[in-house]
Amino acid sequence: MRKYITFKEFYALDVQNPDQKQEAITGSNALIDTVSAFHPCTAMFNIETNDNAEKPLYVHYAIYLTHPELTLRISYDNNRKKWSIYNMDIAALKNVTYFTQEEVRKGLTEPRAMGKLSANKILEWINYLEEEYRQLVLLNSANKDAIQAFLDSIKDLPVRWFDNNRQGSIVRNGIELAFRIHETYVSQKISIHYTTSNTVSDFVRLSDNKWTAPKIVAGK
Repeated sequence: MRKYITFKEFYALDVQNPDQKQEAITGSNALIDTVSAFHPCTAMFNIETNDNAEKPLYVHYAIYLTHPELTLRISYDNNRKKWSIYNMDIAALKNVTYFTQEEVRKGLTEPRAMGKLSANKILEWINYLEEEYRQLVLLNSANKDAIQAFLDSIKDLPVRWFDNNRQGSIVRNGIELAFRIHETYVSQKISIHYTTSNTVSDFVRLSDNKWTAPKIVAGK
């Protein structure tokens, strides 16, 4: 099991890989010194515990900007020579997708990439991520409500569920409603679902919309 712990907890922890622990302490302190000159921040350390191991394993560390509501991770890409800020709370929004995020971003003006840090650049990115998250929360809520409204509408119908209740079908009087619940919507398809004999009489009843499903007699 993995979890994040604070610098104080990590510093006092005995881990399987002490050399990597010391490198993490040194590296995180250097980043904190750089970032905190422009915005308050803190380091969190990811460790992995295992019932078969006496000591936890250090995995990685991350630097987070101080924010009253959002979990904002800041990192530096040595290859691109750029700083980036990520809103980690978006992952908890289960009724939006990457494509939803892309649509929201089309309506926003993304700040310029940060080659060098400054208080103003960090604030611009925070404001951008706040507005992006605000819109995503609204869309997530609307999508969730729409999916729940669909589920409420079929709760008294004879649904056959599949794929861990993500997909289902309802058959009534020769008509089938097949549906699948996606993250942002419910896809639906209505089709004919008759099981009849190949006779003229059934053909006439079907073509005149007078066909009814045969009643199943118990024990037969």
